[in-house]
Amino acid sequence: MRVLLVFISIAVLVFNASCGDNFESDLSKSGIYSNTEIGWEIKVPLGYKGIPTPHRKRWLKIGLGVNNAKHLSDDVHHLLGICKNEKEQFTSLISNTEPISNYPGVKSELDFARQYSANQSKIFNRMNFNSVVTTHTADTIQGVLFRRIDRKFVSFNDSVLFNQSVYLKFIDKQILEVVITSQHQRDHDELIKSFQSSRFSSL
Repeated sequence: MRVLLVFISIAVLVFNASCGDNFESDLSKSGIYSNTEIGWEIKVPLGYKGIPTPHRKRWLKIGLGVNNAKHLSDDVHHLLGICKNEKEQFTSLISNTEPISNYPGVKSELDFARQYSANQSKIFNRMNFNSVVTTHTADTIQGVLFRRIDRKFVSFNDSVLFNQSVYLKFIDKQILEVVITSQHQRDHDELIKSFQSSRFSSL
């Protein structure tokens, strides 16, 4: 199976997100991000800045290099990427789409979520965490079911280093991945609430 989206979320864990003031052109002055390709609209919380797309592309290439799959980087469409500030390096929302055709063995969203989670676990087990607590759930947004994977990354003194929530959804022929990562629960809750208030005209 081609492993791609997992490395996008790994990049968030490994690299300090470089926040800038330059959002994508489809973010309005009122803080509304919209993407016509998948019909997604979301209100960006106050205090967040855009993560420049070149930085995200660089993270992706590094991640794909680990899996010797650099040729897949052209398949990823970078959507909204925001972070709170440079000091809180693990407070971010990163979103991307990729063709479902990259995963020929996948028959359903649940199947994809299970394989996605298993591939992530293999990578995270190689990293310097005492434990990674994983929970599989589902979330309803605008009356539509999204697959959700929640993780708590625990240090060797049993403190929570950060939280991560991944939302997965098949939209048309694309896989939407939204990765929310934060060190503080209040920030995590804020980003989760923001995404849960999204509107999808294509669903």
